[in-house]
Amino acid sequence: MKRITDILKKFYQYESIPYANDYTCPECGKSGIGSHAEKKCALIGWCETPSGYMVVCECPICGTTFRFHPHLDRFDFDAFNDRIEFDYLGDVSMSHVSNSEELDRELTELNQSEKQQ
Repeated sequence: MKRITDILKKFYQYESIPYANDYTCPECGKSGIGSHAEKKCALIGWCETPSGYMVVCECPICGTTFRFHPHLDRFDFDAFNDRIEFDYLGDVSMSHVSNSEELDRELTELNQSEKQQ
C-alpha cells in the first residue's frame, strides 16, 4: 500500500527552502497551518534533513516555498507518514492544507489501482 510520501515530491536540496518554525510563510506571513494563518498553504512535498523529516508547503499568496516539522517524533518515518495522512488529507475544512482533498483522492486512486492489478 502506498503512503503519502510516495505521491509527494521529495526535495533533496532542502537547504534552499526556508524553515518556518511558526508554520507560517516566512515571506508574507499570510498562509500556513493553524488558526493564525489567513489562508491554508498547499502541501507540495517533503524532505529529509539532519533535523528530521519535514513537510514542504507553498504559499498561495506569494508563492514562497517553506518547510517545517509536522510532528514531534522527527526521525520516525512511519510516524511522519501517519501524521501527514491524519492532519493533511481528507476534507479541506478539517485539514491543515488547501489541497488535502486532491492529495487524498490521488492516494486513494493509486492504492485502488494497485489492488486491481
